[in-house]
Amino acid sequence: MEACEAAQLREQLRTRLEEEGEEDLAEKLSRCGEEIGLTCTHCGEEHAVLTKCKRKWCPACVRFIAGRRAARVRGAVEEMQWPLFLTLTQPNSTDPEAVRTLRQSFGKLRHRKLWTSRTKGGVASIEVTNTGNGWHPHLHAVIDCEWLAHKTPPPVWNRGSEHVRERCKGAQEELTTVWRKIIKSDKAIVWVKRCNRETITQEVVKYSVKGSDLLDSPDPIGPMIRILERTRLITTFGTFFGRGREFDAKAKEASPGCEQCGEIGSMIPTEVVRYLIR
Repeated sequence: MEACEAAQLREQLRTRLEEEGEEDLAEKLSRCGEEIGLTCTHCGEEHAVLTKCKRKWCPACVRFIAGRRAARVRGAVEEMQWPLFLTLTQPNSTDPEAVRTLRQSFGKLRHRKLWTSRTKGGVASIEVTNTGNGWHPHLHAVIDCEWLAHKTPPPVWNRGSEHVRERCKGAQEELTTVWRKIIKSDKAIVWVKRCNRETITQEVVKYSVKGSDLLDSPDPIGPMIRILERTRLITTFGTFFGRGREFDAKAKEASPGCEQCGEIGSMIPTEVVRYLIR
């Protein structure tokens, strides 16, 4: 998404929130996109940048947030022996609380024997869409798992493609049955596939919610945004639990710093520099 388009969506979203009477949420977007000056304390170069509100539902900030998510997922995937991509869905709902229900249901899945006996750990993120049929929260995860099934045995790889296909089908049906029991619905879709380390990050890291989806939603968006505000949408678990900041720090070390000298973490507001040297 181009910066100009993202800025336009942000203003449209702010207007929509004001129309819904959600002035406090609209106010959170009001300072996003303002130009400020930053000065590198290493070389003295001045840079003009735009402020970020860093709201996970802001159309202008979602790309920045997705990039940070990608770094976290990439850090975990690099340590995985068997990266496996997993998508879990639940029926659409007009109730924004469905986002929190999905997160809770995923927690229950991670306590089932099918999961605990096979999965070492992983990273998961929640995405929300709305195409006019209610809110559709769904979860993408990458897990370190050679074979995700308890009752279905792993395939014997030298017995041919048909045998492997049948075992994989059985494993997916087993997971689907467990997931549907947890969410108490027979309409859930489960998708599992093996991905390589280069492509799996793109599979898992999606925008939490697109600004265009919020604007196109026929349902009030304020209640959903409030749920997103107080819900953790990306989580690490198992062997990767609590290591999110570690992966963030590694990504920050690899990120570009000052455009002039490349120094990391050296930028401070220009007005502060001018005040100090007065």
